[in-house]
Amino acid sequence: MNLIDNLLLVIFSTLISSTICIYLQIKTKKLFTLNDYDLNIYKRKLEIYSYLYTGLVKDQLGNRKELKDSLHFVIQFCKEIINSKKIHYFISPNCLQILNVIYNCQSKDINDKHFKKKLQFLIYVVEEDYNKILIKLDLSSLKKAKKIYSLMFTLAVSITVFITFQLIKIYLKLYSYTEQALIGSICSALLVVLAYISLYLVENRFIFFKSRHQQAKQSKKQREKV
Repeated sequence: MNLIDNLLLVIFSTLISSTICIYLQIKTKKLFTLNDYDLNIYKRKLEIYSYLYTGLVKDQLGNRKELKDSLHFVIQFCKEIINSKKIHYFISPNCLQILNVIYNCQSKDINDKHFKKKLQFLIYVVEEDYNKILIKLDLSSLKKAKKIYSLMFTLAVSITVFITFQLIKIYLKLYSYTEQALIGSICSALLVVLAYISLYLVENRFIFFKSRHQQAKQSKKQREKV
């Protein structure tokens, strides 16, 4: 390959890597940012699910609610939904369906095995929905940071290993000059992507480690209670 071909390859690989970085940035923003309209909806959802969470799952001190108290809350909350024209719009269909089943259930006995399972499943659904809303509003640093950090770190390690492996093969002259130029261009593009990921990890590392520290403190408190 002549000099012009090599330059074209470098330019092409730079354009490809830049496009990949821009695409990753756009996708990241779309996944974890909201426009004004959606933001207002999720804020309203947060208000309702915070109320549901403290009534069904845990109180404001972080203690698990008794099933009897949770059942009493469900009945009261369902009456509020019936009297309201808007609350049900902000609750997930799955959660609404289970609320309806429990409210209309003829047997509301906690000792009944099937009814108890329904109530426990409702608690699980509310907790999951609540966590999703927190993540969407960027209020739950733990789950979101762990997933993104793990994904980015794995990708960075994979790219580093691939580039190192290819450079060793080039050093050992296992490729022809044409293949070396092509592999070199690919490695250059991946280096740009790796630099973007590294900057992202450096920028967000404090969120991840802070979240791990908070989780450790919560686990320690739970062990002390036991």
